[in-house]
Amino acid sequence: MAIVVMILGESGTGKSASLRHFSDDELAVVNVIGKPLPFRKKHFETISSDSYGEISKFLKKTDKKSIVIDDAQYLMANEYMRRAQEKGFDKFTEIGQNFWNLVNSCIQKLPADTIVYFLQHVESTADGSGVKAKTIGKLIDEKITLEGMFSIVLRTCVTDEGYFFRTQNNGSDTVKSPVGMFDDELISNDLKAVDQKIREYYELETAAVMESGGFADAIQEHKEYLDVNAPHVDVVDDETPLQGKTLLDDLKEVMKSKGITQAELKDIVAEKGVYPKSAKISEYEDDFIEYLIHNINKIEAAIIRKRG
Repeated sequence: MAIVVMILGESGTGKSASLRHFSDDELAVVNVIGKPLPFRKKHFETISSDSYGEISKFLKKTDKKSIVIDDAQYLMANEYMRRAQEKGFDKFTEIGQNFWNLVNSCIQKLPADTIVYFLQHVESTADGSGVKAKTIGKLIDEKITLEGMFSIVLRTCVTDEGYFFRTQNNGSDTVKSPVGMFDDELISNDLKAVDQKIREYYELETAAVMESGGFADAIQEHKEYLDVNAPHVDVVDDETPLQGKTLLDDLKEVMKSKGITQAELKDIVAEKGVYPKSAKISEYEDDFIEYLIHNINKIEAAIIRKRG
């Protein structure tokens, strides 16, 4: 299960600007209304769309572990405007359900080490006593409370000293964060730093390995095991699977593509105490072979360091 985070704030208070410290290869962006980002150009993996279908495909395809849905409230607003001539109130239920389905799909279907940030404008509550996530009216709010789907809700704050995120409720908004996640009530509006805090707090890399099941179980009895933080890039692709007849064939295929010898792989495995150096690769359990395939990039990096 992935983590979803809501970032609330008025226009111009630093929501989109908070992405500025991510590097190009760290972030995927769903740009709902296609507006330029408010900092010097970066080349994030991006889709400009307000189509739930296109966005869902993008979320499933990207290998990025940090994803931002910018101006998320326009998913509802744009759908409402397209359906403005429809009579009756069923459209409000459907508009709310579509947004709910997107959030729930992120939670349920994306990997455990993925964080999805919904950047959302705010509006006054019905009684005027505070602010909440902006929707398209009372009929939506009666059916879903958006912030209730999120364990972490931050809100932008602008002071004479600069731009910040608020991490705790002030009594008139819906801000919240887990106990001990953030040291201060006001933190810099740096979403990269927030991302690191969340990953450390929930130990997301470990959670992802445990969620994957099989290959983690095969090595769990060993106190130390190979680095689990490997990017799953250009190794295993559901649309273009490896062509070997067995997992061992697949492992040999990716080893060949990386220029890794069996002796080098066995050295790394033996150092971590998973299998003795004398064990043949063909003796490795299938779950552990799958683990090696998924972590081949990290293994390659470790071997290169040893060669040096």
